[in-house]
Amino acid sequence: MNDTGEALPSERVSVRQVRPEFAFGAAITHRLLDNPQYQEFVKDRFTWAVFGNESKWYANERERGVETYENADALLDWCEANGLQVRGHTVFWEPERWQPKWVPGLEGEELRAAVERRLESAVTHFKGRFRHWDVNNEMLHGSFFKDGLGEGIWPWMFERTHELDPEAGLFVNEFNILSVDQAFEQVEVSEYVEQIRWLLAQGAPIHGVGIQGHIWHDDILSRPEALRERLDTLATLGLPIWITEYDSAEEDEGTNADRLEVVYRTAFAHPAVEGVLAWVVWAGDSWRGPNAAWAREDWTLTASGERFDTLRAEWSTTHEGTTDEGGRIHLRGFCGDYEVALASADDLPRTFTIACADGPDEVTVHPRVPIEREDLVAWCIVPFDSRKRTPEERVRMLKELGFERYAYDWRTEHLDDTARELRFAEERGIDVTAVWMWIDGEEDRPGQLSEGNERLLAAVAEAGLSTQIWLGFNPNFFEGLSEEEKVEGGAAMVRYLSERAAATGSRVALYNHGDWFGEPENQIRIIEALPDRDIGIVYNFHHGHEQIDRFDKLLDAMMPYLWVVNLNGMRPEGPKILPFGTGTHEMEMLQRVLDAGFAGPFGVLGHVDDADVEVILEGNLKGLGLR
Repeated sequence: MNDTGEALPSERVSVRQVRPEFAFGAAITHRLLDNPQYQEFVKDRFTWAVFGNESKWYANERERGVETYENADALLDWCEANGLQVRGHTVFWEPERWQPKWVPGLEGEELRAAVERRLESAVTHFKGRFRHWDVNNEMLHGSFFKDGLGEGIWPWMFERTHELDPEAGLFVNEFNILSVDQAFEQVEVSEYVEQIRWLLAQGAPIHGVGIQGHIWHDDILSRPEALRERLDTLATLGLPIWITEYDSAEEDEGTNADRLEVVYRTAFAHPAVEGVLAWVVWAGDSWRGPNAAWAREDWTLTASGERFDTLRAEWSTTHEGTTDEGGRIHLRGFCGDYEVALASADDLPRTFTIACADGPDEVTVHPRVPIEREDLVAWCIVPFDSRKRTPEERVRMLKELGFERYAYDWRTEHLDDTARELRFAEERGIDVTAVWMWIDGEEDRPGQLSEGNERLLAAVAEAGLSTQIWLGFNPNFFEGLSEEEKVEGGAAMVRYLSERAAATGSRVALYNHGDWFGEPENQIRIIEALPDRDIGIVYNFHHGHEQIDRFDKLLDAMMPYLWVVNLNGMRPEGPKILPFGTGTHEMEMLQRVLDAGFAGPFGVLGHVDDADVEVILEGNLKGLGLR
């Protein structure tokens, strides 16, 4: 349809699947971080990842009490920056041989305390970022924690993980299930089902069944139907199944490729299987040697790599056609996210989703939304500038990208240079639209601000700015308060900040940074409690993934107060940060904002830790059709 809602007949349309619903993934390790070929190989083929060792206990706490998540964090940042969702592997690993070396010597309460500390540390650290957690790996083949702490420790591990991160899908994970493992004569599918049923009966919140999929001597090529039979048995649990660690390492490349095809075709066709993750893809990072790899050391493809690429091409959909008199075009496609472009216009590609659970669907496509470069504000820049540019370098970078507006965020280490950066931006013709302020309940209250926030206000005054101050609140500000007390306390703090901002001719806006304060309904209640103050709302797509299904209602309520909308790719399941144009809902949401009469400004994010912020901004501009 065109801007007025009229159908476009005889329109040439191109449709391309950009992301499958079925999860194709791979195990990666820290070796990826400084290897561009490894990175490109993974980005080009997969939508999910799991870390080989980097989030296991023995990697995170080799020495008792000395924790590190450095490698896992770096990998996770890279995955999020490149649109890959991540499985957490693993909170615990049941066999004694896989514990950190200092753990087997613990007993009783000392062991229990170490288990509790590990669980709370790891799950809290990755909360909201891992889509899945393998909670306790290989419980069929180990009993270390059960022997030391009683069988009740197993369901407790799942219960406590769910309490700490209720959004993560919790999995069991086991080998010798899909095929007969190297030291076994038969699979243990029935035993696995029995164990899972016992855990469920004990109240363990289990959301999925992981089967590792290491192929050894089992002749699955002569009897591929055995794989289907085993999956059928697991499917009686009524839980999603994921093959979490597929590999095959025969000397003959053709055999490995044939095995891959049998496993992937069987899994892709099975209604209970939602994904397959390969445990080895590169010969330079393989626990089973080079034979298991899909790419050799020099990154040329093995037969397995070529076979996988052939299957992925077979299971993808591209279509070109011409609309009929009613502006319609019909296609059958594999489930997933799609991009569609109209040939007759300088059109920003639009996205839509074919969901397997939904059946036939009708999607309406509109031409490119009218956002221009002068409508944009560069946001999430300073703390995410991995190149650590000087204030002058950063402003020049924004200028070269064509930004005319800049919202300044910071960490304590940046405050010495804040006034200098704000002044330099204004001198170079970039309007400092806003500065960020974080309110912490332990340091900030009406009549008193933290040292950092006082320094920020002083920098704004020193730079001679009248600007917006975007306010985010730490959840601790509202802890222990009733709903009425939250509104009253929030309003009192916002009033005080509004009065302080007025000293420089500035105004404050409420920023939806999650939790109670991040819900627009609560922000509106605070604003309505301050009828004599000019308070706005900054709505951030990247903090609104869980609000997609009620966005229309929220937008209507926010419109009288809406000052800025910060854009991001949007999928209900996340991840939080996505380049604009790579999600499934952001185009539709943006169009609704424009249809409601909001003309900007719109924030463009550089919110990625381990990549050059300039590259991230360029990617978002490209998604908007402005690069």
